[in-house]
Parts: sequence; structure tokens; C-alpha cells
Amino acid sequence: MRILCFLIAIVSAMTLQAQDFQNHQWKHRIIIVKGNDAERSSFLVQFHPTKQKELKERKIVIYAVGRTTTLINHADGENPIMFPDVKLPQKYAEMLEEDAVFEILLIGLDGGVKMRKTSTVTPQELYDKIDSMPMRRSELRKNE
Repeated sequence: MRILCFLIAIVSAMTLQAQDFQNHQWKHRIIIVKGNDAERSSFLVQFHPTKQKELKERKIVIYAVGRTTTLINHADGENPIMFPDVKLPQKYAEMLEEDAVFEILLIGLDGGVKMRKTSTVTPQELYDKIDSMPMRRSELRKNE
């Protein structure tokens, strides 16, 4: 009986992790920025409120990872919604380089890593990378 309870607990935990990943897959492009407070802040400040249109258009959600993780959702509303102290879904945590002090990942709608940088990038570099992706080009054609 204990073994059965243990197995049920493991399967439940795996299902929750899968749901976290599935909440974003095919809906959002994800930027994960990992670093100390100053590095994350200097990167995030580039996404000033005047850039909200660009972020929303591209369905971008940002995870800022440090001592704690903050989810910043730009994709699902007029203004960004911040969720402090969230848990980074395991699927994404596994994508980060353990030894990297600072890292930026861009994850596409399909869940694959599209860009990995260990130095800061500009919003325009991220937009250009996203805009060159086949799914984004398809979105742009549909909106013409």
C-alpha cells in the first residue's frame, strides 16, 4: 500500500510539472533571464512599459531567475502581470546551464531553445530572432 501511495505521489508531481510546461507550450514564447539582482534588473529595465506592444505581439512571457523567480506575463493582457516567488517549471530549469552566472534563454512556442546567451542582449536582438522564426513569420502573414 505504501508503494502504491508513493507511486501516485510521483505521478502527480510529474503531471504538475508537465502542466506548467503545457501552460506555455504553443501559447507563449519564453525568455528566461538568470543572474544576480543587478544583472536581471539591467536586462529587464530595457522592457520599459513603452515596449509592451512588442512583447504582447510576440506572446512573450519572462521568467527572472535569481534567489527567487518572478514570472512576468506580457502576453495575456494590456499590462504586464507579475507573479513573484513562482517555481520555474522543471523543464525550463533543466535547460539552464548550472555553471553560468548570467544567462538568457529564448524558448519558442514549440518548447525548444531558440537562443542561449551568457551576456546581455537588447530587446531588438530578441525581436529580430523571434521575427525570423517560421511560426512568427506565419503569424505576421496572417495579420497582414
